[in-house]
Amino acid sequence: PPPAAPVPTVAAASEGKPQLTAVPTAAAKKVKLHFRPVGSAPILKMLKFEVLSHLPFSQVTMFLRKKLREATGDKSLPTPFVFCNQAFCPSPDQNIGDLFLSFAVAKELQLHYSFQEAWG
Repeated sequence: PPPAAPVPTVAAASEGKPQLTAVPTAAAKKVKLHFRPVGSAPILKMLKFEVLSHLPFSQVTMFLRKKLREATGDKSLPTPFVFCNQAFCPSPDQNIGDLFLSFAVAKELQLHYSFQEAWG
């Protein structure tokens, strides 16, 4: 039988031979979110934010609720509905980075928010 191929070692990598490198994960990246009000929802002073891409979508909803309560001074505002691209509400455990990769427009994830259900 032919001899087995040698296993690459750290020394082999330092001799100028190619070595494997880790592909950067989405966890280290930030993505840009663009919030747009729908219906009677109050308008935020800042509409664009950058967040870490590894966070679940529930964090975006909680962040938006906090910003809306700060903007209006109304601590009794309900949790808003947040829609991706005027089409659907992502599930709370959906990864923001995955949504960005699939649905980003002009390098931003377009998120529409409302206190009434506007789209499916």
